[in-house]
Amino acid sequence: MTAATLTRARTAAGELTLTRLIDAPRALVWEVWTDPAHAAHWGPDGYRVEFLTGTAEVGQPWRARLVSLDGGNDLMQGGVFREIVVGERVVYSFGWENDDGKVDEEMLTTVTFADAGDGQTLLTLHQTGFTSIDERDGHVGGWSQAIERLATYAAGLA
Repeated sequence: MTAATLTRARTAAGELTLTRLIDAPRALVWEVWTDPAHAAHWGPDGYRVEFLTGTAEVGQPWRARLVSLDGGNDLMQGGVFREIVVGERVVYSFGWENDDGKVDEEMLTTVTFADAGDGQTLLTLHQTGFTSIDERDGHVGGWSQAIERLATYAAGLA
């Protein structure tokens, strides 16, 4: 297998695209992304992800807490699954909850999973709906960390 790398393509201020070659088969990477039992193993640095609700089915809501590992503020997020092609593509809304438990701004996240040969998977995450470049760049950092951790975790399971 080849060394995996993360590439970034910023196509506009309101969107981001991250692509990662993962040393694990597509079915396993899909499972790690969509099964809440795996979530605690691949969130952004400094956080543990806890899914509170969510079954990867179209129309179903999901909700998660990013638990701060250093005693800082936990972050709440949620959305609704919009499209699912098992093993290939998942589309869902994404938003950060405010103190009242409401989502003020909603983004759309699309993740695709493609066979890359030799037991590898090409994962591509595309997120749209950012209201500023700073907001987008914050997500680039968080998603990059999470995807790197997912890649390491999935490769360890392969």
